[in-house]
Amino acid sequence: MSRTKSAQYLCVSLAISATILYILTRLTTWQDFSALWHQLHWNWIAVSGLTYCAEIVLIGVRMSTLFATDRPPSGLTILVSNVHNFANKVLPARIGELAFPLLMRRYVGSSGTRAFSALILARLADFYTVMIAFSTVYILQRDTLSKWGLHWLPVALMWLTLLLVSTSLLKDGFWTQWLNRLEYVPVPRWVDRMRKFFLSLWRDLRVALRTGIRPGILTRVVLYSLLIWSSLYFVFIALGRAMRLNLTLEQCLIGASVAIFGTMLPVGGVGHFGGLEAGWTLGLLAVGASYSDAASSAIIVSVMTSFFALSIAIFSFVVLELRSRQVPKRLIHYPK
Repeated sequence: MSRTKSAQYLCVSLAISATILYILTRLTTWQDFSALWHQLHWNWIAVSGLTYCAEIVLIGVRMSTLFATDRPPSGLTILVSNVHNFANKVLPARIGELAFPLLMRRYVGSSGTRAFSALILARLADFYTVMIAFSTVYILQRDTLSKWGLHWLPVALMWLTLLLVSTSLLKDGFWTQWLNRLEYVPVPRWVDRMRKFFLSLWRDLRVALRTGIRPGILTRVVLYSLLIWSSLYFVFIALGRAMRLNLTLEQCLIGASVAIFGTMLPVGGVGHFGGLEAGWTLGLLAVGASYSDAASSAIIVSVMTSFFALSIAIFSFVVLELRSRQVPKRLIHYPK
């Protein structure tokens, strides 16, 4: 990425973060935020932290499972996934996703292309799981959410996009034939290098999908995805309980659903400050919470989840560095 594009990403991220922070500060006051902070129930904070740790471990285990061949050690993949999770929260516009293949190559010795393929498969599983959860909550609470204009059209478009991407990866058809023909079109050398990379990535994705859906693997991936996102729901519910918000379980689920949906957006602010906070605030406002409670609690949720992610990432990075200095990297040879 050039310096100009990096500067543009940073400016956009700063603008998003500044806008969200300005809106939140206009919706609440320092006195209301301080009062909510001082009434935190720290036992529930501990429960949410432990659940967050369990979720991160499950993400690493699923990532190890998603490698179609030559699975890397689960322990190392979990540590790499922990650092990648924090990088994805900190870096703008979700460019932190690039950290996973780079970290897997450095600390595990695995192919960057195959690591990126596994990451794409994980994100597809995440999108499906989140859309199922969001659609379920919408059906159960459609009367309340419809007042905020959350109609079926955006949900239906997301489902259609997911189905088209998944089908094009899994089945032979127009996309596959077009990409194969693209390989023989004369282009400049630098374009050819990019073309070879993306064609290799596309084929690895198809191989990983075809291999990964064999009996047993698909069941595990679905189970891990459900456990991961159920854990994150519980993290938000526990944080809601910790803040002693006057909300029912159903209202917390709505707030968590919109917040999680916000984290799936392809853009974000510096420190990932944007989608989650805006989603949580809108979700609570949709179920009747006060502007002050919604905005203040969004800031607290952001602070707590960032602290959890930072603590786990520091521990994982230290372990990876110590291991890399003591033990030679395990080289994984992939069949061509």
